Amino acid sequence: MARHSNGQTHQGRMAPLIAMLLAAAYAVDKIDTAPTPKKARHRSKEGNSTPPPPYIPRPPAIRASPTAIHPMFRQGILQDPKQIFRPALELASRFLTSDAFLGYWYIVFYSPITELSMPTRRDIANPPPGTRHFGFTAEMPTHLTRAQIAITDLALSDLANSITLDLRSPAPERAGGRCKHLRHVHASPPFRGHRSCIQISSYFHDMLTHPAVSEPDKTWLHFELAKTLLHEVAHAALNAARDKGSQEHFFFRGCNVAEDGFQLEACLFGGKIDSRRAEFHEAVAGHDEGYMSASSSSDGRPLIRGYMTPWPSWEAVEEYRVRGSLIGIRGPVASHPRGREVGFERVRRLFTEGGWEEDVRRYGSLRLCS
Repeated sequence: MARHSNGQTHQGRMAPLIAMLLAAAYAVDKIDTAPTPKKARHRSKEGNSTPPPPYIPRPPAIRASPTAIHPMFRQGILQDPKQIFRPALELASRFLTSDAFLGYWYIVFYSPITELSMPTRRDIANPPPGTRHFGFTAEMPTHLTRAQIAITDLALSDLANSITLDLRSPAPERAGGRCKHLRHVHASPPFRGHRSCIQISSYFHDMLTHPAVSEPDKTWLHFELAKTLLHEVAHAALNAARDKGSQEHFFFRGCNVAEDGFQLEACLFGGKIDSRRAEFHEAVAGHDEGYMSASSSSDGRPLIRGYMTPWPSWEAVEEYRVRGSLIGIRGPVASHPRGREVGFERVRRLFTEGGWEEDVRRYGSLRLCS
């Protein structure tokens, strides 16, 4: 073995150097230069297999914004620069979008239907040739899921594109309205039926702008106008969604009479509301002739009175027959000769307060009578 002059071997001289290199390598190996790994997120099997449904915000149950006019009635704003009809349009919009009343519209738009055999009972008048009866197979729901609410709201917004609205029409001779089925004009998608023109009597404009009409009577007129608008929208919905023919009648389950507008009124109010205006018209005529100042009673109540009868009623059906209106009947109809008076304070509170859902949950509809 080779030795150096000082007597140490070559390996002996290299040993300290090798020890230093090994120590340095060990120190470098202890330094972790890799980034810190992120903690793994553990999801449940349900979350990995099925994504959660999107959140669908529900409208407030108490009241809508004072400026909320449903697309169905926005044409009325253009025809009403002085906003004479605005309280009625707002109330009708709240009725149209309240979750408590969407069950009716859900049945109209989405329920399966079946054609019914024509009745042969002796107590039913023979329908004219060509009459057809259809029945909604689904029952009226007491509540809807969030998905059902969403698609029903969407269908009502789409229906606005298939309706023409005329708030000052001379066509209806008496206070009220009518839904004119435009069979030569197809409805806008997604509907396959036809458009409708809702004509509201100019009576409402004339009375709401008359100097003799008191504020309580105006409140009642706004309520009646909102009710009339929804009554005619019910007809327009079937025209667009079901392509209803002039001699076709659609029956809700458990009802022997087919009249779309009054069926909606029964869902909203619990019956058919008729107004008595004789005293009111006398007061307006007296003002025009100069011997009365305004249409107000001594206790501040409106001179217009409202009376509710259950729907269907034999009296209402007979009224339609006398007027020559087509109405579908499949069985005997109960008689209700006297209706209950509608409380004006309860009508007035509809414009300012909520709580509708609680009424519907307890009574099945709004509670307007004492």
